[in-house]
Amino acid sequence: MYSGQKSGRTGHRREDPAGRTATSQVLSTRADRAVGYVDPVRELGRITAELGELEAAAMVDAELASNLLRLRRYMDRLESVFTRWAKASEGRGIGLEDGARSTAAWIGWKTGRHPGAVNHTLRVAEVCELLPTTEAAWRAGEITTPAVEMIAAARVRGADDDLIACEALLLEPARRRDHRSLRLATQYFRKCAEANGRRPDDVDGFTLATFGDRCAVRGEMYGDAAETLAHTLSVFSLPAVAGDGTTAAQRRAAALVRACEVALGRGPAAEGARPAVTYITHAPTGDTEPLTLGHFTGVIGPADRDRLLCDATVTEVVVDADGVPISVGRATGRWLTAARQAVITRDGHCRFPGCEVPAPWCDVHHHRHRRHGGPSTSDNGVLLCRRHHTFVHRRSGWRTTFERQRFRVFRPDGSELHPDPWHDERLAAPCRS
Repeated sequence: MYSGQKSGRTGHRREDPAGRTATSQVLSTRADRAVGYVDPVRELGRITAELGELEAAAMVDAELASNLLRLRRYMDRLESVFTRWAKASEGRGIGLEDGARSTAAWIGWKTGRHPGAVNHTLRVAEVCELLPTTEAAWRAGEITTPAVEMIAAARVRGADDDLIACEALLLEPARRRDHRSLRLATQYFRKCAEANGRRPDDVDGFTLATFGDRCAVRGEMYGDAAETLAHTLSVFSLPAVAGDGTTAAQRRAAALVRACEVALGRGPAAEGARPAVTYITHAPTGDTEPLTLGHFTGVIGPADRDRLLCDATVTEVVVDADGVPISVGRATGRWLTAARQAVITRDGHCRFPGCEVPAPWCDVHHHRHRRHGGPSTSDNGVLLCRRHHTFVHRRSGWRTTFERQRFRVFRPDGSELHPDPWHDERLAAPCRS
């Protein structure tokens, strides 16, 4: 036997039945040896066992409802403790002595949780360290675990100071249990924080795998692309009919096939519908970015909003302080038919250097945006394909000019992205004969 003292703790090394040192049982605090000390975790286990013996069938409805919600609140509070302890364990390197590659891997091994779930817990813990008021409200049962996870998901690298400044605004709907408003607020914060171009462009993906007569479809869409897809499926999906035996997934599959059939009927040269999707955007006020929402996918980022408003039909709806509509204006097209046709005739294809996507696949881009006073005239309009239209709106530091109907693109370092592929001053070198 060995008895020693280190860092204010008394160590007791014991041999397990196999003769190995049980390091997990080495240290015990002075409180463990104090008379009358109650292990809170063990006491929690005893109470949990008692709760497990309670039968829901023996409770009246009001009692069951009350107990259900109270239990969930205590579970949220326990989740805050687990998150804090998991972060502390990571800081101490718990599990590494057992050969685990990381504390997160050790927690996953010991608890059966997926490594991704453990890493998610640790990310939430980092945000709680950044926002101590949020962590305290969670621990006190004032806000729910999903609310904390939504706030944590709003974090953007390089924008921690902004998140700290907005903590009180995010906590307000969280304390009201208004999770919908909180979700919109956190999405809005993230979109605004990402709008400076630090976030790389999102890449939509869509794959098809054929197995005999079956085709597996897997895709991931972002922002307005996701809104367009969801809106299309909603329009083409047949309503559910009682007794027809179809599932929502089957109706969406049929809707996708039908939309493809309509698209093939119109042909690849057909002009896209305007507007294809309905968005709701607030009027800009001062330096604050207006909130823009898609019906299906939520908040649309400022860059994507500006791109959408370049070439869309807009109906102004005035609402009061409570959000109740008080007047509706006429639908106005950003581009009149004559102005659009003039731009299409002049440009013929996407004007971004090196791109020749034909006009029917392009948007008409306001070089000087409408919200900044830019007119919808051919002198201010240029054809850009969807990829490059998104590019010029999202890329921070890039600059464009449109003088005498010549569209020019400049990189952040000031060099021009020249339309001639052989003309690049950054790569130019003297020819040697």
